[in-house]
Amino acid sequence: MRRRIVTTLALSLLGLTLAACGGGTAGSTGGDAPPPTVRVAYVPNFTSTGAVAIGNQMGMFAPEGIQVAMQSFPGGQAVVQSLLTNDADVAVAPYTYLFSLRQQGQQIVALSNLASNRSQVLLARNGSGVTGDPQTLLGKTFGANGAFGDSVYRSVYAQLGQDPAQAKVVQFQSFDALIAAMSQGQIDLAVTNGPSVQNLITKGGAAAAFRCTDPQVTLDFCAIPNTGLLTTQKWLDAHGTEASALVKGLGATVDKAHSDPEAVLTAAATLAQAQDPAAFKEQNRAGVASWSVPLDQTAFQAAVKAAFLAGQSATPQADYGQLVWSGGSALWKGHQ
Repeated sequence: MRRRIVTTLALSLLGLTLAACGGGTAGSTGGDAPPPTVRVAYVPNFTSTGAVAIGNQMGMFAPEGIQVAMQSFPGGQAVVQSLLTNDADVAVAPYTYLFSLRQQGQQIVALSNLASNRSQVLLARNGSGVTGDPQTLLGKTFGANGAFGDSVYRSVYAQLGQDPAQAKVVQFQSFDALIAAMSQGQIDLAVTNGPSVQNLITKGGAAAAFRCTDPQVTLDFCAIPNTGLLTTQKWLDAHGTEASALVKGLGATVDKAHSDPEAVLTAAATLAQAQDPAAFKEQNRAGVASWSVPLDQTAFQAAVKAAFLAGQSATPQADYGQLVWSGGSALWKGHQ
C-alpha cells in the first residue's frame, strides 16, 4: 500500500514558492529541499473527474517525487483560464476547451486522459415521451451545464443520422438551475453521473432513460473520453519530468481503484465531506470504475469527433498528434 503523504503548512507554502519560481525537478530535490509542486486546477468532483485529488489524498504522487497542490475553481472556464494566467500548471478539464483554445492560438496540450463516461446516465423528464427507443430523443429540449452536455446531445443526433446543428440545447449556469428547469417542464433531457442522477430523479422529476453501464446501450456518448489533464506547451517543455511524475501517480491511483476500490471510495467520501459515507460510496462506485481508459490515439479521436459534432472545433485530423503529449500514452502502459 502506498504511504500517505504528510506535509506541514510551512513545507507546502515553501513548495508552492519554489514551483512558482520554477525551482527543482521531480526526483532530484537534494538536501532538505521539498519536492517540486505541481498546481492542479479542477472543479471539485470527487468521483470520475477527481482522480488526481483522491490520488493526492492517498499519497500516490509522493513516491514519484512531486507534491500536488489542488486548486479549486467554480467552473470549467475558470479552470482553463488559470492555465493562461499562470495560476495553475495543469487543469482537469473537458477536451472541448483544448480544441477551442487551440483554435484561438493558445498552445494547450493534453497530458493524459482522465475518465471515461461509462458512469454517465441520460435522464428524461417524466412525461417527455422518451422511451427505450433512441429515436424518441430527437426533437426534445436538452439541458446542459457545460460543453460536455452539449457534445452529448449533438453526438446523439449525428448517430441517429440527423443534423447535429438541429439539436436544441439550453445551457445553465449551475446544475441546480438545470434541475429546477426540468422540474418546471422547461427541458426534457439531461446527462450526469454520481449523486446528481438521484437529484434529477427526486427533485427534477426525471427517470433514467439510458445508462451507459447497461450493455444494450450503444449510444456514442457512452464511449467519449471527455475529460483530461491539460497544460500549456510552455509548462510541458520546462517541466517534462514533473509531467511524467503526475501521469505515473495518476496511473497508480487507477491501479488502486481496481485493486482496492473501497479505499479509494473512502478517500473520496472524506474529500467530499459526505454526511453519509456509505451512501456516497454506493452512488459513486460506477464513477470510480470509469478510471480505466488511457488516452490512446483511438480514444482521443473519439473525443475530437464529439467536440467537432458539438460545433466546438474544426480541428483537422492532421493536427491530432499536436494536441496530445506522446509521453502520456506510453506512461499509461500497465495501467489499463
